Amino acid sequence: MVGVIEQTDLLATDAELLKPLGYARRWWIPRRSQNKPVSPATINRWARKGVMGVKLPVLFTPTGAVTSEAACRQFLAEVDRVRREDMASAGALDATDNQLRAAGLIDDVGQPGK
Repeated sequence: MVGVIEQTDLLATDAELLKPLGYARRWWIPRRSQNKPVSPATINRWARKGVMGVKLPVLFTPTGAVTSEAACRQFLAEVDRVRREDMASAGALDATDNQLRAAGLIDDVGQPGK
């Protein structure tokens, strides 16, 4: 199961620790280049659609979505884990391609060899 973060953790979180996504993007999410926080659209997309199969855990309240610092850290750690797994599997594919190339089964473009 890729990127499942339990929202029950947020339900059990003390209400004072829950902050709007605008606060989270400015204080809990690492800044981009030029020291700018991520865009409001980006953090909302992470909460609604996710990134690489991982969604930012939020509670949707009548006044807007809220999250906690722990949920942001967990989200970032999970995205990092998924990315590292993708890179590792891509490396494994490269090694397989090299073996197939050495055996003459595929050419440099990955097409079946002659």
